[in-house]
Amino acid sequence: MALKKSQQSMKDWTKDDYVKKGSVYVPRKQAERMSDRETARASAVKDLATSKGEQYAQHGLHKGKDR
Repeated sequence: MALKKSQQSMKDWTKDDYVKKGSVYVPRKQAERMSDRETARASAVKDLATSKGEQYAQHGLHKGKDR
């Protein structure tokens, strides 16, 4: 039986190797390429959104991704 699109997406996501960098989770390969400045900026944006009670933050680490 085929998985629904959302189920397949979750299955694919769990195969990725994500790490926590600052207060954001990013794929390991991307985390290795990120500068400290980029990490600090993304964390600040994420922390501000979280303090406002927002579920998502527009930190710019996933530009160009179909989300």
